[in-house]
Amino acid sequence: MDTSRRSEPTYLAWSIFNTFCCCLPLGIAAIIYSCRADNANTLGDAGKAQESSRIAKNLNIASLVLGLIGLILTGVSTKDGEPTEASWKRYSAMDENLHHSACPYCPIRPGCCCGLLILSEPRASESI
Repeated sequence: MDTSRRSEPTYLAWSIFNTFCCCLPLGIAAIIYSCRADNANTLGDAGKAQESSRIAKNLNIASLVLGLIGLILTGVSTKDGEPTEASWKRYSAMDENLHHSACPYCPIRPGCCCGLLILSEPRASESI
């Protein structure tokens, strides 16, 4: 009689890394399935452990891919830490009326709370 049990990997460390560094929602789901795989391993339920381990692995892969895509897109939209022309156009294309009504400090005033002051061009009425 074979008394050895095969323990499925839980991917818990990878799940925690992905939660903090890549994609929070998928990382949390991966942690949940990693814990389920660990519990199933402890109880000796090989089928449930294998399924939970597979789901945790797939969630971790998806989280890592989304995190890398986000990192690449962030790097493409900035150049030397400054917004590129393309990202400036995206920010300036925002509906300013919506921003002015939602923000107590609009970009026209100094000290805007949302950081759009940094990206806004000086208005004709403003002195530099």
